[in-house]
Amino acid sequence: FKDFVDTATCRLYSNFSSQEKMIIDINYNNYQKLLNSRELSINNYRATEALQEWVPARLTFKNKEYRIKIKLKGTHQDHWEHPNKWSFKIKVKNGQALLNVREFSIQHPKTRGYLYEWLFMQALKKEKLISHRVRFYEVVVNGNSLGIYNFEEQHSKELLENNERREAPIIGFDKTLWIEEANNAENLSVNSLYDSFWRAKISAVNLAKIKIGSEQELYLKNAINLLESFRNGSLSVSEVFDTEQMAKLMALRALFGSIDFDWRDMKFYYNPITSLL
Repeated sequence: FKDFVDTATCRLYSNFSSQEKMIIDINYNNYQKLLNSRELSINNYRATEALQEWVPARLTFKNKEYRIKIKLKGTHQDHWEHPNKWSFKIKVKNGQALLNVREFSIQHPKTRGYLYEWLFMQALKKEKLISHRVRFYEVVVNGNSLGIYNFEEQHSKELLENNERREAPIIGFDKTLWIEEANNAENLSVNSLYDSFWRAKISAVNLAKIKIGSEQELYLKNAINLLESFRNGSLSVSEVFDTEQMAKLMALRALFGSIDFDWRDMKFYYNPITSLL
């Protein structure tokens, strides 16, 4: 009954809303693939990237049509447990960009703290820290309005350009191992779930786009070496990170009352000028 009321309310609201619409059309077979990805995610309790399959689709925004790839997004159930209000990752194809962004995610604002994520990004931007462009649009999938969604650009070349940073790798800890072990926690033997941080792989967010033998590959090696050296204690914080920027970030998090600073979600930009993260 609640799902019926939610859907009816969204459709009624959509008829009177002046909010800009992001309209996504996915054919039957590809939508079934998304449903299958969601079912696998639910059965596994937590989802890995491998469970969430990319499918082709069309997106219309401001009367312009874009060819896209789309898939479910999110490790935890809040992103895909609702019958149809799921989180998505989207890539714009054919060299096009939507709002000057080629890779972005859309999700129910609840998964991003409603307005707080937007406010936090405005604070980061004011302090000249790397911030993601965040917007709010009504999202319609196959004619069904999902209501107002949060639009957020992903880690990409465009993100760095918008923040006036030189192109260089963005790295982080791969959380695939943690997800697999968390889903199988009862059967772990020697290794503990809590030490997965020490065993997690460090890699670039867009590893496939870094060419072997290029300057970017050299930057990547330097970045991974820095983060690994911090993890194993052979380098200090000031030898690895831009401590002034890190201090501003931590101060902003304190001001916002943030309780989430998870190694599984943190990403680090390697600054080729300072050779720091």
